[in-house]
Amino acid sequence: MQKKQTKSESKKPNDPFGAFWGSVDKMNAKKFKRDIKKSSIGRKFGYFVAAVVNLALIWIFRELPEWTNVLNNEFTQNVLWVFNILFVATAVVNVLYIFLDKVWFRAPMQLIISVISFFAWFNLYQIWPFDFTMIADSEFNTIMRGVTIFILVVIGISAISEFFYMLFGLKHREDR
Repeated sequence: MQKKQTKSESKKPNDPFGAFWGSVDKMNAKKFKRDIKKSSIGRKFGYFVAAVVNLALIWIFRELPEWTNVLNNEFTQNVLWVFNILFVATAVVNVLYIFLDKVWFRAPMQLIISVISFFAWFNLYQIWPFDFTMIADSEFNTIMRGVTIFILVVIGISAISEFFYMLFGLKHREDR
């Protein structure tokens, strides 16, 4: 007499982990929903922390010229305002994520933040309000400009990938 195949055995007849698949099939739906709710609460707490950090960065960037002699007046006159816009926009978006944590909403917001971030770092690169000759040799200035270019490239790639994700990837994602 042949043993009747269970659902998990019929799916994976040669799978040595058949017992695992059987336990997945028997997973308690309430536990699964509870785990999803916990991860949602964790994400919302993370959005709150990110908003608070961005608001703190506004104050830190405003105080930077007084704390160090590396920055010149160009920083407060021509660079600070762009970074303030970036930090405020990022804080606002993170607060919005607390109330509307959906993929279709997060993707365009990430693109907007990436574009603002690129503009802020490009503005920093163009104006270059730093004078590192007081703390290091003149080559350090060149190295730091190279680091800024690298950051610009990474932000640019991020913005492009967010754009294409928005166009093509959203239709393949679940709406969490």
